[in-house]
Amino acid sequence: MKVKYRMTPFARFLIFMIFFTPIAYIGLQYYQGENGLQKAKDLIGWDSTSSQNNTDPESSNNSSISKDRFGINESVQDQIKGKEREIKELEQRIRQLKREVKELR
Repeated sequence: MKVKYRMTPFARFLIFMIFFTPIAYIGLQYYQGENGLQKAKDLIGWDSTSSQNNTDPESSNNSSISKDRFGINESVQDQIKGKEREIKELEQRIRQLKREVKELR
């Protein structure tokens, strides 16, 4: 006897969502007056202007991993450096307090 494979309702839901979600996103963007297909390509990092065979790192555009895209600028970098300094100072203070605790015991 051949075993029949049945699909669970959750599996059906997942397959439906895999197809429906991108279509709904593109449709919503189109409804808002934007280019939904291009926004979807930008969202997943699918750059249609560069060729797949281009292996020269100097000529390829690394817009998908740019500091501006993620909002990292000089002020944010200064804040990060300040927080790193503060962490180091606090770690030194913790070590100092641990030594004082050991001496008191």
